Amino acid sequence: MVQSGTTIAAAAEQCELAVRTVWGAVKAYRQGGWPAVTVRHGHRPRGAGRALSREQERETQRLIRDHVPDQLKLTYTLWARQAVSELIEVAYEVRLTVRNMGKYLKRWGFTPQRPLKKAYEQTLPPSIGGSTRSIRRSPKPRK
Repeated sequence: MVQSGTTIAAAAEQCELAVRTVWGAVKAYRQGGWPAVTVRHGHRPRGAGRALSREQERETQRLIRDHVPDQLKLTYTLWARQAVSELIEVAYEVRLTVRNMGKYLKRWGFTPQRPLKKAYEQTLPPSIGGSTRSIRRSPKPRK
């Protein structure tokens, strides 16, 4: 492009590169041809920067799928982000924030589940202090 008369700024804009990057490429090309122009990819390799290895991730996923937190001596009843974070900290001595744990769970395909809506009417068994009559939810006061 630049050899055919296009300005450095126009070539940089057309290629969506910084002017400085294009200048460096032109300079390298003039000194040694195409072999002298180095191409660097602007992204990290897949999986770089993760706190857990692939094997640790697989093992954690298996534990989540096959067990409940109670079975693994955790103080939770369901798998919440905090529960998984504590599991990883105990198992691998790696501390993850709740936010990062959410990113891992999303990547692994685990989605948050909303609890079922409670019924408007429910009957509590007498063993937990209920009676045989129904408990009704009080209506909202009208204004």
